Amino acid sequence: MKVKDINQTSVRKISKPELLNMHSRMHQYDGIARTRKLKDDQKKIIIEKHNILVKEMKRRGINHNSPLKYVKYQIIKERYA
Repeated sequence: MKVKDINQTSVRKISKPELLNMHSRMHQYDGIARTRKLKDDQKKIIIEKHNILVKEMKRRGINHNSPLKYVKYQIIKERYA
């Protein structure tokens, strides 16, 4: 599944391994944000897609304890700098 295809309906149809893989990919993008400045729309997409995946993980009873760090940090830093 491509990142652009992640939505609340599509994630219900994917397997558990694929769901966890997509979640891992969101954290990889978050890691990219640590070393590169992302555009605002890129940050919003990463956060939005991560939240959709987390919601589905919780629906399936999968624990989630890994919030995005760098994307949200960039947003807060820019907002209050």
